[in-house]
Amino acid sequence: MRPSNESIGHRLRAVRLRKQLTLRDVEAKSSSIAERWGEPNYHMSASWLSRVESGAREFSASKLVVLAVIYELDPDEMLSLRPNPSDALNYPNPDHHSLLDTVSSASPVTEIGEKQWTLNQIIVHPIPDETTLLPAERHLPHYVRKGVMGAKDTALIPMVRPGSLLFVNTLKRNIGTRKDWGNEYERPIYLLFTRSGFSCGWCDLDESGDWVTLIPHHSSPASVRRWKLRSEVEVVGRVTATLLRLNDSL
Repeated sequence: MRPSNESIGHRLRAVRLRKQLTLRDVEAKSSSIAERWGEPNYHMSASWLSRVESGAREFSASKLVVLAVIYELDPDEMLSLRPNPSDALNYPNPDHHSLLDTVSSASPVTEIGEKQWTLNQIIVHPIPDETTLLPAERHLPHYVRKGVMGAKDTALIPMVRPGSLLFVNTLKRNIGTRKDWGNEYERPIYLLFTRSGFSCGWCDLDESGDWVTLIPHHSSPASVRRWKLRSEVEVVGRVTATLLRLNDSL
């Protein structure tokens, strides 16, 4: 059943009230995001949001992303906005997964292509250009997600090669400190979501807790990258296991 705008709007209103934000507060925050991201359409007026919350106005996926940033919603909280959060997702075949293979840099989730992957095709299928996150699976705990490292995501080469399968614990989103690991094999690996898509690698958090830095392996050709936490990057979770892909093809 397709979710109604009214039911999602009511849930968005409940989240806003829980965050103790007024309609004007959200309007001001959306204006700030629109300016920082260079996307005027991300601005939301108080009157527009009021109509959305009452179910009288439709909204795009990009506006939902902006609201998720303002309300600091994690992926599980985003999914809870659907009318029946306890309902299981209905996949046509439990051996198939819908792979998100394109993420628009201007609007992270508005342009999404899909291709069917079977479990054995993950090994032999051509490696996607971008790191991708697979949909939740019913046989796994709700907080465990799978992903595939893309060909352009080279920060962990040679430890983790493009095409490798990633297992991500979305409950472990806090970036650890140097005292939490002893060598590069113990160093936590994180999956990040930015406006340009997903990135995977080692991370450092500055002392203020405002900036996330992606640290490449010393043998990797990738460069160091840095984002403002929450406004420019979200930590999807910690990679707790990998299925390494050793060859580009079989």
